[in-house]
Amino acid sequence: MAEQKKPVVIEDPRAIRALAHPARLEAIDRLYGGDVSTATELADATGLSASAMSYHLRELLKWGVIERVTDGGDGRERRWRAAGTTLQIGSGRQSTALKSAEMTLLGHMLDRLRSNIEDYLQHSKDEPEQWKDGLSVGSYDLLVTAEELSSLNDEVGELLQRYDRRRSDRPADGHHLRFTAAAVPIRKPPTGRST
Repeated sequence: MAEQKKPVVIEDPRAIRALAHPARLEAIDRLYGGDVSTATELADATGLSASAMSYHLRELLKWGVIERVTDGGDGRERRWRAAGTTLQIGSGRQSTALKSAEMTLLGHMLDRLRSNIEDYLQHSKDEPEQWKDGLSVGSYDLLVTAEELSSLNDEVGELLQRYDRRRSDRPADGHHLRFTAAAVPIRKPPTGRST
């Protein structure tokens, strides 16, 4: 019987910092998106050499983010997959080291998001007609309680799970999409809002 995978939770600041590299984030996206890939395949996707990508994969393995596939393949090159169903970063602890590591990782993630948006805007004219207006960015100021925020995060997570198809279950007319959501408590209310 196959072992049931669970979310991978990363709380060690050293592990969080280890994720903060563009090639590692790309590998994580692909492997947690359902791919089972070799270092060569991931290197092709990132522009690195296979040996450089192998180094990055060993670092992700060290922190339990990914794992080697032991079945299948021809034995000439290792295949890699996600170590769990999802990857969760951080914990309730608020140490300075943890905050610093999370800020470093967040900076890399925001850089990647900006790059994805810029790339889409630059090449959207080349997209099929139904995808030319695929970019959607919105910002909403909400007034919520801590309990409502928790509920909102749960609801968004449940909604996204409905659309979470692994690559083998991809519809023929499907298009890969990076959906990013952020709920950021604002320290000061906007000017003009009564408190």
